[in-house]
Amino acid sequence: MSTLRELEYAQISPRLLEILRREGWASLTDFQRASVRKGLSIGNSQILVTYDYDEAYKIAEVGLLHRVASNFRAKAIVLTPNPHQAEKRFKSISKHCRRLGIEATMLARRRSALDSKEINGRVIVATYTALNIALRTHPEILNDIQCVLTERLDLIGEPELGARLEAILVTIMGRGADLQHIAICPPVEDLVELVTWLDATPIVDEKADVKRIFSVKVFENMNESLKDLTQFVHRRGGQIMIMTPNRDMANHLALGLAGVGKSNGVRLELPLTLGHREELRELSEEITDHYKNCRMTKNLGRTISRGIAFFHQGVSRIQRRAISKAWEDRLLPVLVMPSKFAIASGLRATVVFLLGVFMQEKETEPLTQGLTMLSEWQLDKILQSAGRRNLDNEAFGVVVLDSETEKTRVINRYFITDPKGDIAPRAGEVDSMLDESENMQDLILAELCTSRGNKADPFSILDRTFWAHSNKTAAKLTGKGYIESEASVDTLLALRSTKIARERAEKIPDKSVRIVSTRPNKIEGLVHSQSRDLWHHVLLRAAEGISCTCEAWKYQGAKRHRLCKHIVKFIRTAVKTEASTYATAVVQQALTGLEVIDDLESVDLIRRAKDGLECTSLGENVAILGVPVEDAKLVTKAVARKRVNLTDLLERVVVDRTGAPRELVRRVIVSAEDDHDRGIPYCEDDSPGILENVIEELNYVNSIILGLTSRERRQLRQRIKSLGDGFGRLLGHFS
Repeated sequence: MSTLRELEYAQISPRLLEILRREGWASLTDFQRASVRKGLSIGNSQILVTYDYDEAYKIAEVGLLHRVASNFRAKAIVLTPNPHQAEKRFKSISKHCRRLGIEATMLARRRSALDSKEINGRVIVATYTALNIALRTHPEILNDIQCVLTERLDLIGEPELGARLEAILVTIMGRGADLQHIAICPPVEDLVELVTWLDATPIVDEKADVKRIFSVKVFENMNESLKDLTQFVHRRGGQIMIMTPNRDMANHLALGLAGVGKSNGVRLELPLTLGHREELRELSEEITDHYKNCRMTKNLGRTISRGIAFFHQGVSRIQRRAISKAWEDRLLPVLVMPSKFAIASGLRATVVFLLGVFMQEKETEPLTQGLTMLSEWQLDKILQSAGRRNLDNEAFGVVVLDSETEKTRVINRYFITDPKGDIAPRAGEVDSMLDESENMQDLILAELCTSRGNKADPFSILDRTFWAHSNKTAAKLTGKGYIESEASVDTLLALRSTKIARERAEKIPDKSVRIVSTRPNKIEGLVHSQSRDLWHHVLLRAAEGISCTCEAWKYQGAKRHRLCKHIVKFIRTAVKTEASTYATAVVQQALTGLEVIDDLESVDLIRRAKDGLECTSLGENVAILGVPVEDAKLVTKAVARKRVNLTDLLERVVVDRTGAPRELVRRVIVSAEDDHDRGIPYCEDDSPGILENVIEELNYVNSIILGLTSRERRQLRQRIKSLGDGFGRLLGHFS
């Protein structure tokens, strides 16, 4: 059956059908057809489960446009993870909107979210970050919203980004309207919980996908092995992505493979045709046309001319657009990027090499301090980016390690082995970030201090979160905003650990646990690791919390407040032994720390009243501006002083939020204070992308300070406005 006949039977808007006819739509895939048949056009919420995000988006866009075209009052929102993806989706949907006579708006940056003139239109394409701010400053955006298209629903489990996405969805759910959710999501272990949370129907892509072969390798000479395998794949028409722990390693590896600088004799020789070399030369010239004097730009141009590119936030946004297009056009054979940047990029390759199972959260921290172990969900999404549909018959996801011992441990932790001996990565859980107190404080403050919130019961918003939904028996918050002190140990373990960690803890034999000492305020002992054949020291302290000497706790659990399997097993064993009298009390005190209200009250954002809680004027400003509570604490304390050093305040906040070099931040501030527009103040050692992020961050933080400064302080407000104009001039150079 033809596409149009299938859509016509589904009663898709006639005007939309005519547009699709002119575009030459030929047929729907079985996956898209299943979505239509299961009520996409009649308002049924759906989760489209697939690794082919573009295919899913195509039919999701049709469903969204039909909803808006069929009702002249209806509005819709498209949520995307990053500005590049927002621009890509806006280009697609705005073309159809123009022909339907529907106004579309894009909110890709925070500065556009703060501008009321730009937030209009019946279809809004926005990034998670921009819309999270826009909903605070302009809650009227949600009026008449009937459809929300969420790209990459699984990113709820990504630190920072996930909290913003979940906050948006929770806020929209509170409207109580007849809302249709259309979400795009790869396979995850807790799909059932996501489906019930959104009250949606799962549409699973059943068609034969690219055959993916996964492996864990130990290379004696990593660079030499990467070179040989890359050349082999390229000769067969494939593309290769190499994921590194951080940005510096990506730069170093790309330069080495391209033979630029100190290559140590391991240069990648790609058999490129003359025509291909000429196209790469033109791309190199396009890239080096921007930020010409930066060393990074020069290096990027040299590597691209040899068919290799590094790709991360240090590369400017206009350069990233050009590289993304070249990759999708199959012009670039090799792409090197940090693991963190790759997770939400959506790029695919024939072969994906993941160098180790660690990534660096903040590039400015020392490598040994800033490392975080990848979660099962993150590693799965990285390796599943192997395989270009309709281009590759087979694709390969390879984890590269430096020892056989590490190989055994990684396979046991991250992979499932079938009866034939083949391995595949665990899908992993979508682990909500909203159980962290700061994320909860942001939600509750917005609920209590904005016109759209439920002031009578601000804690009710927590019941709508995916975190509360997936922990029904555990997530019982009292009206005071904390976990009940009498909560059982099982309840607290459910709150602070993943299902996989609890399942692994069950498999640890009781004889592998040794309780060394028991005191009223401290319990310590040992848990044996079978994969490494060593004992891990576990310590439970009522005041200081919990610790374990294993890598899973050091590089993942401690940073994300998730207990490792050793701690879970130790706690369960401790409460069963004769030490249970002390153990239960120690565990409850160590795990309860989820206070929400005290911090908000201490910085005068809210106050206690007879009927419960009420918002202060400062709290209203913070909520309306969409300022994270953590930043509001620092800014309000500084602004309250008689003398405010605005330059130092801006520098301190921006460095803390971005990790950018202090010298770079101060240089941008000085340039913004200059009455003469001398362009973007960059120098040879700068990373253009970091520079652009700093300018945008300074503009955003400056607007926050202005909103939190009382009108009586006219001189300070005048200086803040003047700086804002300067940042605006700088932003104009790369808008």
